[in-house]
Amino acid sequence: MFNNKGFTVFELLIGFVFLSMISYFLMTTIFNVREQQHLTIIKGELTNLQVNLTKDINTDLTNYIVRGITNCPDQQNCIIINYSNLGSKMLEVNIDENIITYGDNEYHLVEESYITNFSIGQESYPITNVERKNSILKMIIAIEHIDIPGDYGININYLYNNNEETFAD
Repeated sequence: MFNNKGFTVFELLIGFVFLSMISYFLMTTIFNVREQQHLTIIKGELTNLQVNLTKDINTDLTNYIVRGITNCPDQQNCIIINYSNLGSKMLEVNIDENIITYGDNEYHLVEESYITNFSIGQESYPITNVERKNSILKMIIAIEHIDIPGDYGININYLYNNNEETFAD
């Protein structure tokens, strides 16, 4: 007579394979969720950097009268913004160390992110009324991350009157 109180080897093997498959899919899901959480945190930090830097520069450009923008002497990726009633503030982009400095504020990029472009340009439009704003200053600092697509830098367009304000090339 057979003793039916235990499992056969085949039943144990099927149970083990079934539990292994469930464990595999569960672990894969957990790792994917953790990776997505990590990328979401990085994306949030990049967005905060972008918002804070843009806010600081735009606040000064909006609230104070800009009298000129010049390149920093003996430095690349650096400009000095001269305000008539605030003094001057330096905007420096250190591409090697991934640090952006504006005035007294220093912004460190998130790990594995990098600055891809820093450019300042201007466009003037022929307007006969000398009291109107007739030029645009374009300030671009492009920031990207290795794992997250998109540009998390700043893109500021400042409308000004080139008859009152001077900008060095």
